[in-house]
Amino acid sequence: MGGNHIIVEGTSLDDLIKEGLEKLNITEENANVKILQEGKKVLGVWVKKYKVKISRKKNDNIIDNEIIKEIDNMNFKLKTYSIDYLDDGVYLNVIRNNKDSNALYEEILDTIKRKRIEDYSENKIIKAIKENVEQPVKIAPKQEKKKIDADIIIEIEDNDMKAYMTLIPPEDGEDLSYDNALKIVEQKIKFGINYNHMKDIINKKQYYKRTLIAEGKLPIDGKDGYIKYFFDTEKKYIPKELEDGSVDFKNLQLINNVKKGDILAEIVPPTEGDAGYTVTGKVLKHKKGKSKKVKLGKNVEYSEDGNKVISLIDGEVILKNGRVHVEKIHKINEDVDNSTGNIQFNGSIKINGNVKTGFKVKAIGDIEIQGVVEGALIESEGNIILKRGIQGHHKGKLNSKGNIIAKYVENAFIECNGLVQADAIMHSDISSNDTVEALGRKGLIVGGTCRAAKEVRAKTIGSSMSTLTTIEVGIDPNLKTKYENLKEENKKIKNNIDKVNKSILLLKRLNDNNRLTKDKKELLIKFIKTKKVLDEQYKKVKKELEEIEYRIECLSKGKIKVSNVVYPGVKIVIGNSTMHVKEEVKACTIYREDGEIKIAHYKE
Repeated sequence: MGGNHIIVEGTSLDDLIKEGLEKLNITEENANVKILQEGKKVLGVWVKKYKVKISRKKNDNIIDNEIIKEIDNMNFKLKTYSIDYLDDGVYLNVIRNNKDSNALYEEILDTIKRKRIEDYSENKIIKAIKENVEQPVKIAPKQEKKKIDADIIIEIEDNDMKAYMTLIPPEDGEDLSYDNALKIVEQKIKFGINYNHMKDIINKKQYYKRTLIAEGKLPIDGKDGYIKYFFDTEKKYIPKELEDGSVDFKNLQLINNVKKGDILAEIVPPTEGDAGYTVTGKVLKHKKGKSKKVKLGKNVEYSEDGNKVISLIDGEVILKNGRVHVEKIHKINEDVDNSTGNIQFNGSIKINGNVKTGFKVKAIGDIEIQGVVEGALIESEGNIILKRGIQGHHKGKLNSKGNIIAKYVENAFIECNGLVQADAIMHSDISSNDTVEALGRKGLIVGGTCRAAKEVRAKTIGSSMSTLTTIEVGIDPNLKTKYENLKEENKKIKNNIDKVNKSILLLKRLNDNNRLTKDKKELLIKFIKTKKVLDEQYKKVKKELEEIEYRIECLSKGKIKVSNVVYPGVKIVIGNSTMHVKEEVKACTIYREDGEIKIAHYKE
């Protein structure tokens, strides 16, 4: 008995199948036949041989009776023919024909022409194909078999970007030298020839080996120009803590200050790029890089050479909606109240007075307030700096996409993407996507709720009166719920992909053996489309899971650092763990490890 499968190569498909069946010692009814490579003739010469895989049939319960019946009713029609030089003439013997008669006629005619058979009859060739299958037909008078020299076949594919060479052996004629082969090749191929590959094929006489001998060059598009800015387009402000524990609000460097004549931006020119070529020598045009222009806003101009943007005044440079502006800071020297109304400015704002209850101040840039914020709404896409603080009366709210720095925060609501920093935070609701710090002489957090994604730092948390104070660092419960839901969705998608893959594999196996009905082919196409959609869904969910896992990992490492004391009445929440402080804890670092909240000595 043979193995489970065998791969055979040759020019006669019928003989190959017979050979494989004999070696496996099985009948055709018990075999799966798969054509791995179609044979190909050019000018009567086999440039590609058939490659066939024959394997034993396996019992497959998935295949239904309808498919088995269809397989049993199918016949494989194979084709071979021969040309023989006999005593009374040249004969054509068409053994089998499963191709279109016109295609077979052209193939036989190519063979006859290469063999240089004289005085052949086209009508008799047609007759042999259509009427006399397996019966030799005389197609030409008696003649000697011609000596045919070696030759090469050039095939240009892939939109003229690749060229293949096949060396055809001589038939009683002369071999082909490298120099002569090169002359033939260079008549068609003008670019990208791999001379070493060519020489190797010719010298080693690698007949019928179809080899890539030339590749074109794709064009390289030029790179677009760009703008180089000489100022910080995404400036971040974090104040410094002084030696005495206070915070320096005088040197925050809030503004991108420029002077008249300063260069604000430079236009970097585009690159040219490079043309490409096909193997036939056709030029493939490339795209030149596009020039980039700076859009000018207020108080700026181009330099004499047109490549730079220069400030016309002293002031603050900003990039807004793709335009470069230089603006003075919008200053309000009085309180924000009925005399001013609500303030909204597409830049930075400096208020030298207070912001009264019920009013709104909104800015794209930073907001700096010298006085006290009462029950007002302050919103900034930059930083909020309160030189004194906010007495919110349970109405005041600060909302910032940058940092919030205040002398004190009392009875207020804060939402901040960056750092929240104050000398004292009292009876307020604080949420930060970064860190909350109570610095300065008091360094106090007492009452209310304080949430931070990374850390909470203070000198003192809570009070000797056991004031209820909640400190949270770590994962948001909503984030965990979303994570669990995504995991379940991911599992369902993977199961569906597995089912679809199995169905596609089965149907492709049948298709490879020409055993697929029309209905099954339509089903295969449907499964392939479904798989594409499922693969995209799987990638999307997997990416979301990875992002949430990273956030959970970062948040679970959140810490609470207290240099003085944590009083009873303080509730600590880190990730999914909770601890109620029942006794004073001094100079400590509170963190989460192995699902438990732990307390260690204070460490900066």
